[in-house]
Parts: sequence; C-alpha cells; structure tokens
Amino acid sequence: VWIGLYIRAGAFSGARSQVFVSSTFEDLEEARKEVSSALLKSDCFPAGMELFPAADLEQFEYIKQVISGCDYFLLVSAGKYGSTHPETGIGYTEMEYDFATSIGKPIIRLLHKDPFGALPGKAIEQADRGKEQLKAFREKLTRSRLVNFWDDVRNLGQQVILSLLDVKKRSPSPGWMRGENALTVDIMKQLESLRASAKASAPKTEQPVNFDDLKESTEISVMVAKASEDARGVASGAVTIRNAEIAEAVFLGLISHQDALAVKEAASDLLTSGYTFPKKYHKHDHFWLELSHEKTHHFLHYLESRGLVRGASSSIVSHWELTQRGRLHATYLSSRRNLE
Repeated sequence: VWIGLYIRAGAFSGARSQVFVSSTFEDLEEARKEVSSALLKSDCFPAGMELFPAADLEQFEYIKQVISGCDYFLLVSAGKYGSTHPETGIGYTEMEYDFATSIGKPIIRLLHKDPFGALPGKAIEQADRGKEQLKAFREKLTRSRLVNFWDDVRNLGQQVILSLLDVKKRSPSPGWMRGENALTVDIMKQLESLRASAKASAPKTEQPVNFDDLKESTEISVMVAKASEDARGVASGAVTIRNAEIAEAVFLGLISHQDALAVKEAASDLLTSGYTFPKKYHKHDHFWLELSHEKTHHFLHYLESRGLVRGASSSIVSHWELTQRGRLHATYLSSRRNLE
C-alpha cells in the first residue's frame, strides 16, 4: 500500500527507513510481531513475506526486488533452518541473507543465544540435516561484526531499536517520505543552506554532547559459550574499547531501560555488535563482550557528571533516567545521519 504514497527522500529529515525482516515463519511469528512493532515505533517500514512466503524461485525473484528496494535487512534466527530449495537444498531464509549480502545491503543479525538448549522441541530442527544446516548458517552469521544475541522475544524490541541506531550511524540511507511532502531541488538547496547557517550560528551551549574528553580505553571481557552448555558463558580474555564508545553504548542503553543491570546488558549487546572478533573466537557457538557491573556504574556516573542522566542507588536497586539534556542528546543521536 505504501509504495504509491511514499518516494525516496534524499536528505529530508522526515524520511522513514524501510527494513526487510527475514526469518523462518511459523516458529518466529511472535518474534516477527515484536520486531515489526519496534520498527514502526522507530519510524521504519517493516517489509517481509508474511503473506507471500518464498516457496519457489519465481517468488524468490520478486523477494529479491523487495530486498533491493529496502534500506536495511534484518535477520532473526532461532531454532529452525526453514524450508529449502528443492534443487540446491539451501534454505530460502539463507538465500535472502546471501542476496542481501551480495548487493551490499546493511544487515542487522539477531540470533537466539541457545536455540537447541533453551527452546522447546517443536521450535527446533528435528532432523540431523536441518540441525547441521542451521549450525553452519549460524557460523556464517557470527563471522560478521554486527551480531546481537537474544533469548526472550520480549527483549527483541530493545535489540531492534539499539541495532537500528547503530546501523543508521554506520550506513546512512535516504529512506522514504510522503509524496505530497516532496521537495523540489531548489527548495532542498535552500533548506540545506539554512541548516548550515543555523549550525554555524548556534550557541555552543546548544551543540550536541560529545564524549571527546574520554581519551583513554578500558578492557572489556570477552565471554564464550557453547550451545550445549550454560548460555551465560565463561570469560575468555579481554579486548580494549575506547571509553568514548563505551559511554555512548551505556547512554543508548538508558534510552530503553532504567535499571542498571538492564543498561549493562543493552550496552554489552551494542558493543558486541560493533566489534570485529578475532578468528580464534569463531570456534565457539556464542561469543560476546560483557561490561561488568562496576564499569557500567562508572560510566553511568560519568554521564551523570555531564548532566545527561540522574540516578538513585541503594543496596537493592539502581535506578537511572535521562535528564532533559539527555533526552535532547538521544534525539540528536537518532537523527544524526540527517544532521551531518
């Protein structure tokens, strides 16, 4: 329906991104609903094949056109490999992913942490071939730097929002806008000129916050786990991350959470999605970066000193929330691709 009402928007600040959602269908129906809801809340169009599943190559050719027209590709994977092409034996979900990769589409990967250990039997592959195909597909997915792990459908919305902020920052895309709001080239040039003038003349007190004062780096633990073992993982060394990057990840976690523990988990997921792991970790089923409670609180207090958050801690609970300045900075981060 929207195809006739929206056009490509270029740099227009009201543009909305279109995101293709790829997954197996029956076992992830609730997950797709959660993902679609999060996309709509983030001013994105979810596009997928709920009413037109990939059943043959002719339909897959149409799906390729839909993927090509999207700004981003979002993959959700759990315990099913899904239906396969009768000649190649490759799953249609994997075919969608391979095509999106081949055309350079920015990709968000959301993988279940422990599908074979945590999911009920009806939600996982029963045949040995299906299990092997899924394991191989997961190994392919985890070779990427942008991988987030989930274990509860209720947390997928948070993962989607954080991942969108990250992928939009790394791979800006023009998006879509309503046709009746389309701007002429001359008007857009005038707006760009006005925006540049406004940025140049704005008082320093209204400039977006940055974390350039954080010159040092911090060691973050690398956790690894096997699908057959405790999904919480065990420590396997550490990597060094810039403090400015950690501060921003903690801040982004505060957009959706107020409890320090939830902020820690969200920040860890975001840092994981932006880190390229050495090949030695690829032998594990799962590997991720994990902030400690102590380091999370350290950066929370730093953000508090910058006037972005306020906190109330006790021996039982640690509650944090964004200040007015913090909410303004959150708005800036979410629209930064249109301001630059």
